[in-house]
Amino acid sequence: MERAETTMTAGTERPPAPPRAGAPAALALVHELFRAQCRRTPDAVAVEHGERHLTYDRLDIASDRLARRLRKLGARPEQRIAVFLDRSPEAIVTILAVLKSGAAYVPIDPGYPAARIRLLAEEGDCRVVVTTTALLGRIDVPSLTPVLLDAPTADDDREGGPGGDAEPSNLAYVIFTSGSTGRPKGVAVPHAGLVQLALDQIPRWKAGPGARILQFASLSFDASFTEIAVALLSGATLCLAARDDLMPGAELQDTLRRLRITAVKTPPAVLTVTEADGLPDLEVVINGGGACRPAIVERWSAGRTMLNAYGTTECSVCSTITAPLTLGSRITLGEPLRGTTLHVLDGGRRVDAGEVGELYIGGAGVARGYWRQPSLTADRFVPDPYGPPGGRLYRTGDLARYTADGGFEYVGRIDDQVKVRGFRIEPGEVEAALLTAPSVREAVVTTRPHPAGGEDQLVAHVVRDRGATDPLELRSFLADRLPGHLIPSVFLTLDRMPVTAHGKVDRAALAGPVHEPPPAQPPPHGKPAGRLDGRELVTEVWRELLAVEEIGPHDDFFHLGGDSLQAAVCVARLREHLGIPVPLRTLLRGPTVAELGDELERLRRTTNAAADRHPG
Repeated sequence: MERAETTMTAGTERPPAPPRAGAPAALALVHELFRAQCRRTPDAVAVEHGERHLTYDRLDIASDRLARRLRKLGARPEQRIAVFLDRSPEAIVTILAVLKSGAAYVPIDPGYPAARIRLLAEEGDCRVVVTTTALLGRIDVPSLTPVLLDAPTADDDREGGPGGDAEPSNLAYVIFTSGSTGRPKGVAVPHAGLVQLALDQIPRWKAGPGARILQFASLSFDASFTEIAVALLSGATLCLAARDDLMPGAELQDTLRRLRITAVKTPPAVLTVTEADGLPDLEVVINGGGACRPAIVERWSAGRTMLNAYGTTECSVCSTITAPLTLGSRITLGEPLRGTTLHVLDGGRRVDAGEVGELYIGGAGVARGYWRQPSLTADRFVPDPYGPPGGRLYRTGDLARYTADGGFEYVGRIDDQVKVRGFRIEPGEVEAALLTAPSVREAVVTTRPHPAGGEDQLVAHVVRDRGATDPLELRSFLADRLPGHLIPSVFLTLDRMPVTAHGKVDRAALAGPVHEPPPAQPPPHGKPAGRLDGRELVTEVWRELLAVEEIGPHDDFFHLGGDSLQAAVCVARLREHLGIPVPLRTLLRGPTVAELGDELERLRRTTNAAADRHPG
């Protein structure tokens, strides 16, 4: 095979799009495509959240109204507006309104700790924040002018468009990802690649009138933009759900069934713990945010379209996608989206098929760079010697090989970046936060396989400075500074950090199981396993799942290192053991051994009483 074949492109032409008045088709933007869809399906339901419905026409009017408010406050191209809202119809209205105003949005999750919220608002250099009265107190940044959605102004009902004048090269959003220096990186994404993304993905998601797309990703992650754009640019319905209803496992399965979802995209960790059967409406399942394994394909591909997508925030969400996968399919990164180019290079040299190199991405989807970090931008966004003059490539840091059958295969990373439960994590950011704790002198963060199987855990290895390095205290310390997905599941205290002969931290010496699985314990008080009371049963399940020996009645599942995925596994095991329905919210609302155990006893008594009243 010729070396030139190690570069692959799906074409560089811009996809067709309805034009703006007096402008060529190439200049259409996402919100303009949305407005064109509104003219085609004005009365169709665009957004659904419980009993609330917004038609395309009402969504268009509401977002126009808010866009005019933002324009009065100075919203213009290149300005950033913070969006501080939970998943809700108001959040969708706001994102559209910001784009219509010409400005760019910066999503900030209200669930983040106060320090993180303040940091992102300041790093984004936002002047305005769109939020609600109830949430305003959580974003304490004096320089921000609040726009309260539950306090509209008197003249917001005037007709007419918002008058935004953004161009494809202008910013559409700035989304922050984990940063290796301890400072989060804001990725500045212009409009140009987002239209390409949406028009490529719509047919793959089988989106259109009658389709129902689940808005699964948090608004603070770029995957949410794909869900929104695929639905609203095709005439489909974007379906929102409460956070508890999106928890992996039985809750998510029930939500998919109840909302009659036709297409969903989730990380592999979610697909692993969620059952695929009993979902007659589900036509398309897309694995994104982590490696797709054969077991996932086997579970989810029967009777539906199963795809594997790959991309980075720096390249407008998604760069490659596979053809439909079936049992036995070779799982690769797939082929590039339209207008995207991929290169496998070694020191700038194209490598042969089968040879490993770093994956570079080019095309319209490449972001402008990292917000206010020019040196980092220059290092990762480099001139494209293979494309048109002025083009750039993004160095992904992923190792890959070009396969003879026309795909790309992921091999690993050239740095320490990891993905845990679908989240991209720079261990350096977590280490930097740990080093601000008074009791920590050194800190190294790694990943290791969970002793009970499943997804990797994030593990913190710390050397104490003075005082104790209690895991619960360190977890609480980080919880005040970092979002939940950056907090390690396990904290290990070392007397000293292992080093190589060259004096660098020996990460290989830190590898291996964090804990040996605890030895089987005889049931307390001599009871057979089937007769354990609620608290005893919870303790035994947690011991195995969390690999923690000492568990007391008031220990909290999440403080012991549990996460949402492990919560789903925990509840599934309790259901299996007891033979009765155990809602996930039982654990979420009562996360200690005592609370959960006592609630299990209540559920068991209620179920037995009902069976006695209705035998057979």
